[in-house]
Amino acid sequence: MTQMKAGAIASRRRRHRAPSFLVPLLGGLVTYSLHINSSFSFTWQHNADSQEFSMQLATVNSTAAKQLQSAQIHNITRSGLQYGTATGQNHSRHSKTAESPFQSLQTSLESQRLTPIATSSTVRGNRSVTDLPYADARDEDGSWGYIADATQVRSRVLALLPSNHTLHNNVTSFIPMTESEQEEICQKPPGSGPEQELGWKLMQRVVVNAPEPSHCRHNLQSSSPKSLQAVIVTNSSSISVSHHTETAAPKILCVVYTYDAHHDRVAAIGDTWGWRCDGFLAASNRTVPELGAVDLPHVGPEAYGNMWQKTRSILAYVHEHYIAEYDYVHVAGDDTYVIVENLRNYLEFTVEAKHGRGKVPLYLGQRVFSGGGYTFVGGGPGYILNRLALQRFIKEALSACLANQQEAAEDRSLGYCFKTLEITTEDTADAFHRQRFHGVDPYFLATKNPQKGFWKRLYKFWAREHGYKWGIGLVSPQTVTFHLIKSPIWMKRMHAMLYHACPTGTAMGDLLPRPTKLANIS
Repeated sequence: MTQMKAGAIASRRRRHRAPSFLVPLLGGLVTYSLHINSSFSFTWQHNADSQEFSMQLATVNSTAAKQLQSAQIHNITRSGLQYGTATGQNHSRHSKTAESPFQSLQTSLESQRLTPIATSSTVRGNRSVTDLPYADARDEDGSWGYIADATQVRSRVLALLPSNHTLHNNVTSFIPMTESEQEEICQKPPGSGPEQELGWKLMQRVVVNAPEPSHCRHNLQSSSPKSLQAVIVTNSSSISVSHHTETAAPKILCVVYTYDAHHDRVAAIGDTWGWRCDGFLAASNRTVPELGAVDLPHVGPEAYGNMWQKTRSILAYVHEHYIAEYDYVHVAGDDTYVIVENLRNYLEFTVEAKHGRGKVPLYLGQRVFSGGGYTFVGGGPGYILNRLALQRFIKEALSACLANQQEAAEDRSLGYCFKTLEITTEDTADAFHRQRFHGVDPYFLATKNPQKGFWKRLYKFWAREHGYKWGIGLVSPQTVTFHLIKSPIWMKRMHAMLYHACPTGTAMGDLLPRPTKLANIS
């Protein structure tokens, strides 16, 4: 695996001239960015002659490929093949329910848009389809103009929510599980799964729905809703009782990048934490509405080494269709676990208490030193942009900053572009100097005390402001993300342990404190 990565790096350096800001980076950081930060893994096949990687995907429609070739749109590729539609129709498919916030927007767009693909000069509104970040998404039939209902995953899970569902720390612990999943997840006690004993010990430091850690001296396990000044957060998809003193909690759109072979991960994310976001999308190469998966094309191949172009399209699509509906967007990979209640509490009671809402551009997450004189947010735990930061990136940097670069380390590229806008990362450690965003899984985090390489440099970078910490001592009770949760069962097991979701009569359910029952909360 190491030799394969080294070969890929060497090949990419031969094919593309690295921008000057990447030159000072050390080998350890490159390895980290490829293995940890970008968190977008595929099954690769390696061609020794060309030194190229390609995904093992089905051949796309050859007629559409020829039409694209005739239109001389050569940079739209999927696994090295041209793709698209040129039907002369614009089947913009969207779930048009009565309560959909996007219905009027969709009608307006349908009346304005022209033929999606015909010639290279075709425009959509006032934009050329050759500018892929603005070319929009495609529906299940391959037709351009698809606008996903970002609330569909939430609605699907809420429809399954029992009226007498249980609460853990005043948050619903509900998770859809099949009998076989429950057997695999709940019949192994905590500490006997991928987390192992030390990972489970670390996970017990984390508090779901944690308030600002300066108040964490209180025992939340025994706190009553009244003692937390709890109310129902009406715009929270988690239907949680939280610490909010008003109902105007920040609205969060969560986006994961993925591809169709990983849609099982996307389903597990939707069942666990995705539906708890106010909106959820999975940027993919195939549209599956019930999963929130959107076929979102981008310049260059659908490949790990092209994460930067995928990210550009994600941010442009979110800006185009959802920016008015959400205060923040969180973007991460399909192997990231997010404790959404902690994210929402952090944004409202720590970030907004300092900056207000929407008054300054915010670019938040796990701070990493680039080696090039600036910091960026690590892609593994995910990056958070508020509306103002997203607007500035789209309007001032999208077309001008590294627009043609094909790069695996999209997080570093995004950080560089924000640097050109003079938007810097912000320290996200808690009041006790512990980290909220983690680029690895609980076991790795609990056992790694790095003495060399990237991790040593990262821990020393954090230590400049917070003192040297590692393992459990590094972890905030208000942890927001873990990374490298690479299977659907592991994702659901994480949830079951954190939210005490396993029923009594199972090994895990009998060991963890019982959740309380609250009837008819929804």
